[in-house]
Amino acid sequence: MKRNKSEEVIFRALQQVETPEYDILSAVKAAQAKGTSAKKKYILPRGALLAACLAVVLVMGAAAVSLGGGWAQFFGTVPEKVITPVGVNVRSGDYTITLEETIVDQDGAAFLLSLKRTDGGVLEGEPELYDMWLEIKDNPANMGFHNQKPVRSEDGTTIYDCIQFQHDNKDVETLEGHELVISFAGIINDEWTEDENDSVRLETVSLASLAPVIKQAQVNFGIYADMENPDFVTAMDLLDAAAVSGTAPLHKHGESFSLAGGVLSQDGKTLALSLCGRREYFREGNYLIRCVDTAALTDTRTGERVDIDDGPWGSGDCNITLFALGRPLTLEDLPYLEATVEYDIVKYLSDEPFELAFTVADSGYRKEYTLNQQVDVGFARFGYRHNLHVTTLQISALNLRLSFDDIKSMEKEPLEYTPCKLIYDDGKEIPLRGGTSLGGVVERPEKQRYLTFLPVENVLLDPDRAVALQLGDTRIELK
Repeated sequence: MKRNKSEEVIFRALQQVETPEYDILSAVKAAQAKGTSAKKKYILPRGALLAACLAVVLVMGAAAVSLGGGWAQFFGTVPEKVITPVGVNVRSGDYTITLEETIVDQDGAAFLLSLKRTDGGVLEGEPELYDMWLEIKDNPANMGFHNQKPVRSEDGTTIYDCIQFQHDNKDVETLEGHELVISFAGIINDEWTEDENDSVRLETVSLASLAPVIKQAQVNFGIYADMENPDFVTAMDLLDAAAVSGTAPLHKHGESFSLAGGVLSQDGKTLALSLCGRREYFREGNYLIRCVDTAALTDTRTGERVDIDDGPWGSGDCNITLFALGRPLTLEDLPYLEATVEYDIVKYLSDEPFELAFTVADSGYRKEYTLNQQVDVGFARFGYRHNLHVTTLQISALNLRLSFDDIKSMEKEPLEYTPCKLIYDDGKEIPLRGGTSLGGVVERPEKQRYLTFLPVENVLLDPDRAVALQLGDTRIELK
């Protein structure tokens, strides 16, 4: 990919910027775990309208370093031979999005995308690609994907995004030959001034009109929801029975939402509030309103404020938020409280959806080693150690795959986890994590006989520098 002089300056400048390492895989897993808990926000199913489709075949295996500086912002050192240029683009409103380059292997991929104004002007605010969706076409989508913090070019005309994904579809042995589709719902501006935040996203509501439908329970309950605790269940049942939608309506974005009721603990130390409203997203100009939560309570007599300490959780058409009060209150105190509610809003720069579709031609650059060795491994979640006869090791920039042809369960050691690391020719050690795919092997040994490991730190593996793999006490020499 040929670059002009100004682009060279940008990329050299990007190479000099140092960013802290970020463990994106752990962050995504933590976010997913939080999203599946009882404390959740309503999420609108993704719309089916997609525009401006572009298809391109990626021919893998070519050596390329054209945007090495861009990759370096996300991963640090970039190994040779692993990058493949793409350079395809699509428009959304006044913006052009380009899939600049990719790094792939048989299990996943990393994409380097750029976002620019089509007229070449400086980007204003904090433009972001919005609502990404990635799938393997004609196959059930079962994958984890995540993106790192975007990087802005020195001249302010370009924002680079790095998106990674790891597929977990046991029926798709390799991505080679499969069409991948990456799509977005549009482009948003994530910059909010203090005035704009106050005027658009925050609203104050007096509890005076809500007080008649707030009941006091004859039990105590804490702010952390325990769905199996009988006292908590009793309190929430009382809240549901007393709640009346529309009792204290919100007005900033129509009257789609309202505070509907509440319950005060017997000791007056915990207050739960119910906020009801529409589940579907709706538009007001450039704003997309997704939901609203109660964020804080303020006593108008003293100015004392209590902020939310835990995320709201859904109950029917309502969100339930619990507050640990600074001092015990009675029902007579409630009319003097004000609730601060916060709207979850995104600000569109372009609401034109777009997608990029492409076929993975091969499994990218990797090194493969034939092995004949017994290895003992243990992963806490499976309860037992296992003895494997390993036969093949494949190393790509994104992960490491260890294949085997025999597995035997050994003694039960539920708390043990086998440490893993890749060792380079200069003695440097790269900690690895993974192996949890062993569960699929135990359950479906005829379908999957390999373990996948990922680097613990946010780095790319260098297949050409690897000389050994250490699994617990076993060292596997790579020759």
